[in-house]
Amino acid sequence: RVLAEPDAAAAWGTLGMAFETHEAGAEAAACYRRAMALDPDDARWPYLLAGRLNRGDPAEEEEALRLYRLAADLRPPTPAHRTTALLTLAERLTELGRGDEAVPLVEKAY
Repeated sequence: RVLAEPDAAAAWGTLGMAFETHEAGAEAAACYRRAMALDPDDARWPYLLAGRLNRGDPAEEEEALRLYRLAADLRPPTPAHRTTALLTLAERLTELGRGDEAVPLVEKAY
């Protein structure tokens, strides 16, 4: 689909998910970044990229948190997507000992 529609963010995001499924993380991240560039208002792509970066590498942790925040602020495909982004961000902040930042996110999700 990417070959047929190189400017379609959804095609790039779907390809990224396929790479993710086959444990091709670098390729998945590249696809999510391309999808974000093509449709910067869609919350799915920063959320998926954050999940890819959120694999325990401290160097990528702050970038993952930034992307989760972005996903929570952007247009979600459904209300459940926004709630998921908020709660995922709150969970990561809590795990990092930053519960004070997580509380308002949980309240917003609620």
